[in-house]
Amino acid sequence: MSIIHKIYKSQINHYTLKKITGVILAASMVITMAGCEATSVPEPNPIPESVSEETTAAGNKETVPGIEETTPDTEEVKRQAVEQDENGYPYLSEEVDEEYQNDLFKEGNSYLDYKVERTGTVKALRADTAVLKHETSGATLYLIRNDDKELGFDISYRVPQLNNADIPHIFEHSILAASDKYPATDLFFDMSNTTYNTFTNAITYNTCTSYPFSTLSQGQFIKLLDGYMSCMTSPKVLENENYFKREALRYQLYDIDDPITLSGVVFSEDMGGMTSGQDISCYAVNESLYPDSIMSYANGRCYTDLENLNYSNLHEVYNSYYRFDNSLMILYGDMDYKAVLEYLDREYLSKYPEKEEPVNIPEIVVPDGYVETEYDIPVYEDDTSGSQNSITYAFDLSGFTPEEERELLVFTALMMDSSSVFMKALREEGLQWNTFSTLSPYNAWYPVYQVMVYTQGEDIDKNVIKKIFDDSLLEVSENGFPKEIYDVVIKERELQDAFEREKVTFIDTLSEAIAVPWTRTGDPMVMETDEAAFEKLIQDPDQTRVKGLAKKLMEVDRKALIYCKEKPGLAEKKEQEIEDYLKNLKVDMSESELLKLIEDTRDFDEWNEENVTNKNTVINVSDLPEPMKYDTPEITNLGECTVAAVPIEQEDIYSVSLFYDTSTLKQEELFDLVLYLNLLGNVSTTERSKEEFDRESNLNGSISTGLSGTDFKEPFDRLYLEVSLGGFTKDFSNNLSLMEEMLTKSDYKMEEVQEIVQILKNNSDPSNISANKAAVTLARALSGTSTGFEYYIMKGMHDYLTGIETALSENDGAIEELAERMKNIRDKIWHSDHMIMGIAASPKGIAEIKSECGKLIDSMPSGTGDDYRESYDYGIPDEKRVGIIVSSPLQSMCGGYILEDSEFKGRYLPFLEALNDRYIIPEMRYRNGAYGADVNYRIEKRVVSIGTSSDPNCKTTLEVLDEAPSALREMSLTGEDIDTYTVSAFNNVIKPMGDISRAESGIYTFFAGNDPDYLIKIAEDMKKATLEDRNGAADVMEKVVGDGYFVMAGNKAKLEEDKDCFDKVFSFSE
Repeated sequence: MSIIHKIYKSQINHYTLKKITGVILAASMVITMAGCEATSVPEPNPIPESVSEETTAAGNKETVPGIEETTPDTEEVKRQAVEQDENGYPYLSEEVDEEYQNDLFKEGNSYLDYKVERTGTVKALRADTAVLKHETSGATLYLIRNDDKELGFDISYRVPQLNNADIPHIFEHSILAASDKYPATDLFFDMSNTTYNTFTNAITYNTCTSYPFSTLSQGQFIKLLDGYMSCMTSPKVLENENYFKREALRYQLYDIDDPITLSGVVFSEDMGGMTSGQDISCYAVNESLYPDSIMSYANGRCYTDLENLNYSNLHEVYNSYYRFDNSLMILYGDMDYKAVLEYLDREYLSKYPEKEEPVNIPEIVVPDGYVETEYDIPVYEDDTSGSQNSITYAFDLSGFTPEEERELLVFTALMMDSSSVFMKALREEGLQWNTFSTLSPYNAWYPVYQVMVYTQGEDIDKNVIKKIFDDSLLEVSENGFPKEIYDVVIKERELQDAFEREKVTFIDTLSEAIAVPWTRTGDPMVMETDEAAFEKLIQDPDQTRVKGLAKKLMEVDRKALIYCKEKPGLAEKKEQEIEDYLKNLKVDMSESELLKLIEDTRDFDEWNEENVTNKNTVINVSDLPEPMKYDTPEITNLGECTVAAVPIEQEDIYSVSLFYDTSTLKQEELFDLVLYLNLLGNVSTTERSKEEFDRESNLNGSISTGLSGTDFKEPFDRLYLEVSLGGFTKDFSNNLSLMEEMLTKSDYKMEEVQEIVQILKNNSDPSNISANKAAVTLARALSGTSTGFEYYIMKGMHDYLTGIETALSENDGAIEELAERMKNIRDKIWHSDHMIMGIAASPKGIAEIKSECGKLIDSMPSGTGDDYRESYDYGIPDEKRVGIIVSSPLQSMCGGYILEDSEFKGRYLPFLEALNDRYIIPEMRYRNGAYGADVNYRIEKRVVSIGTSSDPNCKTTLEVLDEAPSALREMSLTGEDIDTYTVSAFNNVIKPMGDISRAESGIYTFFAGNDPDYLIKIAEDMKKATLEDRNGAADVMEKVVGDGYFVMAGNKAKLEEDKDCFDKVFSFSE
């Protein structure tokens, strides 16, 4: 269940893509299983074994070439007293005195070696901001102070892509592996898997590399800060090539008669994206506009430039770009800023003075004129759908100011409004739903404006797109946009700002939103610029600024029109090229060179078997906060409807979900239900056109739809159509009326229906089903964590839609027949029987919402009044180990098991964390090359699962899985280790939440039939874990591995090669 809707978007994504009310199939079913995210597995989380206090004591640090350590000329720079513990960490108060820190937010002030250069505010974050310069090191710091208890840090460096070897990405993976102060097999995974954090990551963009983390604990914050910063100044990868071989690429040879093979985490990750049309189109834009420059290179493509992928180039990147005078640090939240700044100055910044020579970022020369290019998208031989084919019209924005860039985000939203001249012209060509317009200044040295059309496999003249957009720019430059479109965009922005603080792990958003533009402009005050630019647009009723933007776009000299087309068989060809490269490499090697490679391979394997953990960044179990109990909803009834309501502090916003029972639908009507769902809000109603409905909906909040309820318990264990409403409370009545109109008065016109059917058909094509989605969906169905409905739809929706499409094109009466079927679905669900509702709003808002909903429910027809529900056969396989062939170069595995209440104990969870940290990640990721691998669990569902992503293996991965229980039994663990893993497990109990998110969790807990105190009980039991609980945890893993269901989805050749590992192997396209 998801009551809260994603009305709020990331600050960087304001106005990038047009919101579609309703749900398009491919985007709607974000299916997750614990440990197996449907979209991705988290960035690497490395392992290690124990380090003595002697070896981890700070001090004996070797100077490295990139950042030279010195002692400040002065004694101690006038240092205000900051209390320190025995390890030199400052004592940080959980309650921060704002007055004490106010001088940090006054321009011109100084503190230690910091100078306050600028100050500002960000309304959406309810934050004061300040830009500081550290005088000695030259580092720039950006402080964002508000009352958010989730504290965030990020350090970013300008790092260009000098070729396609992906060296900056590889260094991002390697730098956090270990430092002189914190030796480890992989410190990043120690920090990620064993500390009390809400987010840890390392991210490579095309212009910079960012290292963000966040936590709810001041004490944990300073320890993570020290871990991260020690790696920035003395990374072990610079003296130990094995880290490079593990994270990047290694050539392997075990016997002189064997073929040479390639392995490495980044290599696997990059290969996993080889067939991504989205990635190819991004590369194509930059290569077309800026050939032979750093703009034409990108991360994710190391397999195209293996010769430049070497260890010496790694050193070059560090020495050239990892300098504090080339860095930006972001600090976010309600923290003790003075103590943190003192620590940064004392331990790091004061020791590394600014260098005299400037950072060398190669100049980008923008070529003249307009170009047309074509690119091939590698796909496999049997993939002939063309569903990733796209046309992009791209504009170089190197001549635009930062303020104009922000204004262009609003301009994009205006252009993508369904009533704009651009969208109207696209509709006449039948292209509206295939088109996206976006501004992408965040992953390039120059911003790019682009309009992209997914051709859905059709042959479309690219010049049609160009002409429509050029003509639209001319119209807007002369006449601007209709006022009603302006009003919608302003209202949407206000609503996004109101919900902005509902997001969590802000530092993840901020590293991209702030650091990437900073790499170009040197100004971290991006959000302030954004709010100022938006305010100017509001104060410009004549649209002078918008008209000026259109005119300036028309005058852009450097433009490109790019056609990206799938090429069946090219994926196999690229794989063969790598194989041939390795064959030729071996032929050219002498016997002594081959023997040396065999020796190197064995030496690496021996090093890679070592597990050196470093837990010195972990706080004590005693320092963990008390778990927060979910808000308990007040339960009332509105007629037949059960209402669960939780009050929130914010007065002006709300989130409501209404659940309509669909359980009486027959099996043959389930595909009709999904089509009905996807047509909602995407077709006109009998009251107004699609464009008019869009406009009214956007003015009054948000409406989103989905299918849910599979997690609920009796009497709520039904399949529901969920409609979520969100916005300003004063607009709720209008939004509710629009919802009723959408559900009951949709008008099924041929052209609009055909458009949606075509998109749904292409999105549900078997060739578009990712390995991760296939594995997760079937694993959930097999294990019982879902009913199997998602799997049933994923498997059969494409054939159903193909039949609908054919009927609509060939039979005159088909649209009337389909309309009747849609109305039949409406009539079977539009009643108050078994209806449930969740409300999160202020107390006054709850009363108003109940009043309005009561009127609606009173006007609705009653159903049968009984408890009848259909039973469905979703065609779920009986086998426990299943392989699914999809169009993918690599594999994803997912599987798990639901434990009984008596089996799922909090005291076992630290042992699952240990298994993940010391066995699953080392074996599956480091030794066998999977990009992602983890053990996970969902406490409220008693589910334990194991998964991998971008995995080159099948058989080896399953063998590692089978050995997991015995690995846990035999693992060397101490009581101190268990305390460490208890801290890590605590991350799954206490998570950051906004007001509405916390209210939602309480509502979900009620409908799911869970004990509201269950998480607290698990947390209390977790702290009781001792070594005596190891065998109980291993018994749990025996059940998970032995009785659980596991699915491996991926490459046809690999699955067929290892078919004996599975009980069944099949393809959706068969």
